[in-house]
Amino acid sequence: MTMQRLCEILCVDNLYHAKYDADLERFTKEWDAIKSQPLLDREGLDVLARDGYIDAACLPDVDACLAKIEADEELAFALQFVYYALCAYHKPWQNELYADPSPAALGDYRGTFAYILLLRVLQKSIADLRARRVPEDALDQMKGVADCGRGEPWGLGGMFHWHISCSLGTMFYQGMFRYEICEMPEGYRMFRRKADGKLLALWAGERRFDAEGQFTWDDAQTAFRTAAPASDRDGWMIRPDGVVVNRYVTLSKEEWEPAFCEGDVALSFHIPPKCRYTIEAAKETFQQAVAFYQTYFPEISLRGIQAYSWLYSPQLSAIMPPESGINRFNHYLYLCPVPSGPDGFYDFVFQTDAEHFDPDTAPTDTTLRRRFVEYVKAGGKAHNGFMYLPTADVDRLGEKPENLYAWDLFA
Repeated sequence: MTMQRLCEILCVDNLYHAKYDADLERFTKEWDAIKSQPLLDREGLDVLARDGYIDAACLPDVDACLAKIEADEELAFALQFVYYALCAYHKPWQNELYADPSPAALGDYRGTFAYILLLRVLQKSIADLRARRVPEDALDQMKGVADCGRGEPWGLGGMFHWHISCSLGTMFYQGMFRYEICEMPEGYRMFRRKADGKLLALWAGERRFDAEGQFTWDDAQTAFRTAAPASDRDGWMIRPDGVVVNRYVTLSKEEWEPAFCEGDVALSFHIPPKCRYTIEAAKETFQQAVAFYQTYFPEISLRGIQAYSWLYSPQLSAIMPPESGINRFNHYLYLCPVPSGPDGFYDFVFQTDAEHFDPDTAPTDTTLRRRFVEYVKAGGKAHNGFMYLPTADVDRLGEKPENLYAWDLFA
């Protein structure tokens, strides 16, 4: 089967990552040995339903959909391939399937296809986590993560990646944040100065930046361009407030050591609404998370904590006053820009999307909403942002930023 045909069956444009081409080649060679394996442990599903992990009401749909898949080798091949790509060929935290598989051939059960994948992953993950002796109260967090409602029968509504990440058993609440194991994305590097332990982040990739040191795709807005760095110690400096400056540096081995760089395993956290969002509370939950994952995933060399959110937008320092809660919190963090638009502001602040956001009619009933609308009307461009912190520095969070970050290099 070709990748094009596989995508046609799954009804997705593509699988978004080059590694799936190699996975498909490998899987095709192994298919004869795999195809006789059951798609689901049906008795195991009854146990999941009994123990409250899934809703028993889903099982008739699952049975009907399984019968259709088992009768069609292309559908069985597609389901098994996605499962193997997620659970057999890569580590659980390398899940990058940002697609919602939904084969049209299944008709009314096309959404149930993805649900069956979730159930299969959930079965394996619970068994694996119990073998790690993860406490049952932590496993309880996985109850219901595969119950996604019935837009289409058991359809996932664009949230397949989120639910798969939960079902893989690497995403848990610790304190006030929900954490998942991931990897630091390509292009970001963080170093520690040996003399005083201060941190410096670099951007290492080919991109265009505007005059405010943010990613841009607009030729008219481009102030400078970056190129592929010459070595893994080169890059463009990123100020701790999330601004890339047009200054290319090479950090010497004698003065600097890597602290947290692209490809390193990290904890990415998700911020629930209405949490106690203070630096003291964040430090406490970071400490709890690091202890949990080091205890139950000891084989992982956990190098950092990171988050992607509109809350870490470098533009918030221009949008909101310095004394605002958001800016007081971000003052203690190392922010980095991210190539994105302002979708987080639209989704979380205005409960709309880019297509329907109109600054002339947007509500201005809060300081954040009012100032964001003013910023956009004045020509400002907002982005989401990243936050990075090496695990070795979690206990230092809350110190004066000039003691933790190499601000002196930007004076």
